[in-house]
Amino acid sequence: MKPQRVFIAFEFPLEIVQALDGVSQSFQHMQLHAVRWVNAKNMHLTLRFLGDTYPDRLEAVKMMLTEVCARYDPFEISILSPFSGAVTGFCIPK
Repeated sequence: MKPQRVFIAFEFPLEIVQALDGVSQSFQHMQLHAVRWVNAKNMHLTLRFLGDTYPDRLEAVKMMLTEVCARYDPFEISILSPFSGAVTGFCIPK
């Protein structure tokens, strides 16, 4: 089996995805060659990139994450600006 690129991430609620999609679409007419636009259904907040992981290890990763997450209460986050961390300058997008 081939390894998969695996990361730990939060999915955004639909209203956040729609807002972020609207912002990204408003910029897509600009010719920003260094930017790869992400489809709205793939928008997420990556917490940690795990790298190439073989499928037979994924269940163990899921179990460990379930154990760790069970130790914490739910929480809320706020997005103050759609540009927070996304752009260090109009010529240096991330």
